[in-house]
Amino acid sequence: MRKFFIFSIILIVFIAIYNFIYSNEQINLQNANFTVEAWQNEPFKRIYIVEDLHKKHSLVSMNKNEILDLLGKQHCTITDKSITYTLGKKKSELFFSYLTLSFDENGRVSKTYIYQD
Repeated sequence: MRKFFIFSIILIVFIAIYNFIYSNEQINLQNANFTVEAWQNEPFKRIYIVEDLHKKHSLVSMNKNEILDLLGKQHCTITDKSITYTLGKKKSELFFSYLTLSFDENGRVSKTYIYQD
């Protein structure tokens, strides 16, 4: 009986924590509108607005200067062949996410991808 009671308490605590995290994720997803200001001023909320960024802007075929004008130089790594932006992480995830924009030989975005590290 005592083991069942302890198990029940642990289960209730786990469910409460899960619900808290999940409800916060839903709030963030509802406010997931891309704006230049939000992207540049709240870099760790980028994970929630990156999908809207892709809906509003066709990044493929943009050149490096157009990307930097749109997304800025904050919280990113810039090389000759790519730009990688830190997106942050969702509360339910363990690892940070990153958006990488790869450039072709003409200096235009050839592909974009998101990865976790």
